[in-house]
This record gives sequence, C-alpha cells and structure tokens, in this order.
Amino acid sequence: MTCNNRHTHSHQDNQELSFEEKLAKLLKHWSVHNKEHNENYKKWSAQAKERGHADISALIEKAAAMSLEINKYFEEAEDLIK
Repeated sequence: MTCNNRHTHSHQDNQELSFEEKLAKLLKHWSVHNKEHNENYKKWSAQAKERGHADISALIEKAAAMSLEINKYFEEAEDLIK
C-alpha cells in the first residue's frame, strides 16, 4: 500500500499485541527506565556528597537502591508472563 506517495508498507503487518505482550514490553521498559534513573541518582548523590551534603547523598543513595528493588518485582512479573 502506498501512503502519500512517500513510502510503501503493509498495514496488515501491524497486528495488535496481546495484553500479555504489551505488559511484558511495559515491564521491560520500566526496568530499563529504572536502571537509567538509578545511574542518575548515583551521580547526583556523589555530587551532593562532594559538596558537603552527606545527609542528602545518603537519602538519594537509598532511593537509588529502592529503584533497583522495584526492578526485582518487574522481573518477577516478566517471568510469570513467560
């Protein structure tokens, strides 16, 4: 099928994902996103510590650890879907 004479593709290839497939993709996305947040938290924690805010740094480190704890639940849910 041609759309607007710019590209060709088949709309029949765009099958709807099942609920389980969508959920699995979301769980994976959330896990990756949490890891990215974790890295960012650790950078900011280090910067806070370097600037004399050890108390704030410690709290940010706890949040970083919690973000990885959350991923354990996402990974467990992913395993159940498979």
